[in-house]
Amino acid sequence: MSGSDDRRDEARRIADDFLDYAIYAPLGAVLTLAEELPELVRRGRERFGPRLALAQMLGKVVADSARRRAGDVLRHPGGASGGDAAPAHVPADRAEADLPIPGYELLPAAEIVARLPGLTRRELDAVRDYEVAHRARRTVLTRIGQLLGEKGQ
Repeated sequence: MSGSDDRRDEARRIADDFLDYAIYAPLGAVLTLAEELPELVRRGRERFGPRLALAQMLGKVVADSARRRAGDVLRHPGGASGGDAAPAHVPADRAEADLPIPGYELLPAAEIVARLPGLTRRELDAVRDYEVAHRARRTVLTRIGQLLGEKGQ
């Protein structure tokens, strides 16, 4: 064999390698991925699904807490009760212990709303005052307003 034949063979091998690595390998990877994708998704969901669900739940808790704290800061700048942050009828020293619903601060709005119809007008006023001064949740305040309106008739 001559030197030119060796160079031609070497060029052919390089061209074949190029086709293998630059064209055929990526095409084969795409085809394999398309065929295996459902199984990969199943395995990923099985392995990381519970972790992602927990992370999502924790993210919501943190976001809700941050939203409440930001609302508190906006209503009470500097940590003190701001002058116009709450209506004048709200006693600044109203404590959670004064409320007719035990564990009030730990309850979600839906549970509080469910317990409101059994309260007296005075108890509803106490809950309203506390809610306005602390979290000001519309669902709770709206329901109290409805109940007070019904009882006032």
